[in-house]
Amino acid sequence: MDNTIAVIGSGAGGLLTATLLAEAGFAVTLFEKGALYDQSQTRPYGVEEIEKNYSYGGITASIGRPPVNFVEGSAVGGGTEVNSGLYYRLPKPVFESWQKAYGYQKLDFAALEAYAEANEAEVGITHLPHAPTQLAQKLIDGCTALDWSHTEVPRLFDYANSSTRDQVAGIRNSFSVKLLPRFLEAGGRLLANTRVKCLQPEHTGWQIKTTCRQHFSVWSVFLGLGSIATPGLLKRSKIPGNWGRSCYLHPSVRVVADFGAPVNTAASGVGTTQVNQFVPDFTLGCSASGLHHLAAALCADAHSLQQLPQQWQHAGLYYASTSTGAGRVMTVGAQDLLNYRLTSDDMTLVNKALHHLITLLFAAGADRVYPCISHKTWITKERWQHVRPSVKLSDDGLMSVHVFGSCPMGSHQQVCSTDEEGAVYNQRGLYLCDASLLGNKLGVNPQGTVMSFARHVARSFIEKYG
Repeated sequence: MDNTIAVIGSGAGGLLTATLLAEAGFAVTLFEKGALYDQSQTRPYGVEEIEKNYSYGGITASIGRPPVNFVEGSAVGGGTEVNSGLYYRLPKPVFESWQKAYGYQKLDFAALEAYAEANEAEVGITHLPHAPTQLAQKLIDGCTALDWSHTEVPRLFDYANSSTRDQVAGIRNSFSVKLLPRFLEAGGRLLANTRVKCLQPEHTGWQIKTTCRQHFSVWSVFLGLGSIATPGLLKRSKIPGNWGRSCYLHPSVRVVADFGAPVNTAASGVGTTQVNQFVPDFTLGCSASGLHHLAAALCADAHSLQQLPQQWQHAGLYYASTSTGAGRVMTVGAQDLLNYRLTSDDMTLVNKALHHLITLLFAAGADRVYPCISHKTWITKERWQHVRPSVKLSDDGLMSVHVFGSCPMGSHQQVCSTDEEGAVYNQRGLYLCDASLLGNKLGVNPQGTVMSFARHVARSFIEKYG
């Protein structure tokens, strides 16, 4: 066993942690239930990528009213293989609220900023090398008309092949591309297609049992399975702790906007412009708006589906993302489930965000909009003066791409799962290194924060044992 370390899960936190530990001289084995894919062989946000790289083919929903559909990556690289790569550092006001809520005493904001700088240099964070796409420009036009603020969000992306706003090419800086080669070169061992069934403490470390009936004995374990699977594994392993008693999403509602003229191309991708006028309550932005995305959004409107092949370039798919609601992770046998609840006040905020998005799109020149909720009908600018569609508890159209905060880090043991270095309370050699460590009401894409927390956990371990 020696100084063997197991990292379970290869997403934004797990693969970064595994790479740093391997480069520090530890013998690291990385377990990943998904396969290793060559992302250059699949179209970004296409059907094949969804089938290969997403958990359950991209179809997962929370339990509760209304249900929230969410997605998680399931491949080597985790969510970095499938997400848009929009990158934010942890906002200082959010850090300060977490510091108070979870009792950060050693963890300081300056250190996280330094970790963020290191991550950005190593992985590659870039801005668009040209003007925004026409769909993103519509957000800017609406903000100009309404005097709202907006920002261009950098991405984990290489735009070397992107020359114009209508030919947005490039390569996603996923971790299978940016970090896996470093991990393997440092002597790391990858076990893809290997699902860990449970953990058992041993006298000098941990035993890992897989569904393939393999057993591994290791000195220390780092869990990076994500905010649902990490508490699920801990519960199935009967390890006592605050596992999954909290969990957070960014419930989002989408709207199709028809501008009556070409604004969309096959290369438009995800818009990097976001409306930040109302942060931290909600943000507004532009989703991937390919023909198949628009078809899925309009699936309840037979007439629009018939017209879509000829008219899709006139339309775009936009979102309003909120910081609201709360949930718990439940484990039933081998299945991990998210029970998520939105109160009446939460629903009020969701509908406020929806109405602001529609107001913005009309200010940007939309002829009509289609909210992807139970309303299921087009609304013209004239009708908008009299009709206010709302998300209801019976709706099934809410979605999220962010799941976090199920095992928060901090010194307040009554609510936290680990200490400020990611070490699980009362368990020697067991650490967390993923989005489960985060707190509540983040309000921005969590990947940058996950990477900073993971680097903090890895560096703390290396300083102590390296």
